[in-house]
Amino acid sequence: ALGNPAVPADAAPAGVCRRRVPVRSRPRRTPHEPYIPLTLRNIGRRPPAGACTGEPGYAGRELRTAADAGVTVHFAEQIEVVVTVPNHGLGLWLLGAFVLTFVGTRMITRLIRAGRGPFRDVQVGGTHLHHQVYGIFAMLAAGAIEFCYRPDTPGAQVLAVLFGAGAALALDEYALWLHLEDVYWAREGRKSVDAAFLAAAVGLLLVAGVNPFSDLGSGPAAHAAFAGVLLLNVVLSVGAILKGKTALGVIGLLIPLVALVACLRLASPDSPWARWRYRPGSRSAERALRRYPPGRRTRIDALKDFVGGVPRR
Repeated sequence: ALGNPAVPADAAPAGVCRRRVPVRSRPRRTPHEPYIPLTLRNIGRRPPAGACTGEPGYAGRELRTAADAGVTVHFAEQIEVVVTVPNHGLGLWLLGAFVLTFVGTRMITRLIRAGRGPFRDVQVGGTHLHHQVYGIFAMLAAGAIEFCYRPDTPGAQVLAVLFGAGAALALDEYALWLHLEDVYWAREGRKSVDAAFLAAAVGLLLVAGVNPFSDLGSGPAAHAAFAGVLLLNVVLSVGAILKGKTALGVIGLLIPLVALVACLRLASPDSPWARWRYRPGSRSAERALRRYPPGRRTRIDALKDFVGGVPRR
């Protein structure tokens, strides 16, 4: 017991060590006063009525006041540590639902396009109901329920699946929002596949725990340095997007090195950066045309054709 002469020196329970520390005059704990265990849950909390505030387990200010009176303080060797880690499991549910829904939706739309299978376009009152409508409502419902009720397992997993599926349905028709017309099978509709691929890549990085926005520093100087680095990262990402490298610019928000490399590379000829900085006939404009000729196709374009279907000519 804390400074209690009635408790013999050999009465300490197993697993408890004694340490003599100097303390200011503080009232000594009686045998009837409760003992406060040394746990991180108690740090910074107000002690209950009748508790000895000089015991370990409360804020450092209280421990220092207990360190001035010359009494024996018993410290528990076992400390209960409460650690909260990001819940990447929900991210896996969301990402899995997104990928499966996107792939399934593309398979169904390709079957409808070919006139095969039992699937047909949905008509309501003579109006073609696009599947992005279902996706928007699914995301709205999942977001509202999550913000209002914060359900635990398994409700959180259900909402993650609902949100991921809704995002896939909405992004599968991203080009329709952008052009405000039905370009699903046109070449402009390939932007929907680009958006879905980019969303899946960002989802993978988030599930992996990539988080450049976490400020772990202490003190004004560390916070200012973090803000400066974050601002520089945003500037590099915007520069990459202006150079026509949208995917690398977005991923660069999570991995700054990607944004730096994309910002330093040559801009594509049809990008805003090329229109502003590359004069017609200049060396930079010619290099950009050689690097990105009209009709250029890459392996990723072949993958997009395989997943999304070949667009109409």
